[in-house]
Amino acid sequence: MVKTKLTYIVSDIDKALAFEWVALHLNNTQFELSFILLNRGSSILEDFLINQAVPVKRIYLSSGWKLLFPFVQIWWALLKSRPDIIHTHLRYASLLGITAGFFAGIRTRIHTRHNSSFHNIYHLHAVTTSGC
Repeated sequence: MVKTKLTYIVSDIDKALAFEWVALHLNNTQFELSFILLNRGSSILEDFLINQAVPVKRIYLSSGWKLLFPFVQIWWALLKSRPDIIHTHLRYASLLGITAGFFAGIRTRIHTRHNSSFHNIYHLHAVTTSGC
């Protein structure tokens, strides 16, 4: 049986039980799990993943125009590992990860929204609804 290669891309996270649970309980006979963490330094999550022997790559995340370098690093990591699925969480991971995944030819790209109703409350003029 061929395993499905799944890569989570997460930004600005120190500790997250949900990702620890995924690492511990995802069916490893069906999935080959890896993580790309966009952080300014090491994290509790990164240490946990290393201890669980889950492949993890940390990419230093800066801000502003300096996002180009992390984008290229994500794109290159995806080209090398060729995951079947990428799943992004939080702003920079989604912005950079989904775009890098597109350019790397990853057909299944999942984005999990984490911003609740912030824009609907504070920036209503910028929210549009499509007829879908």
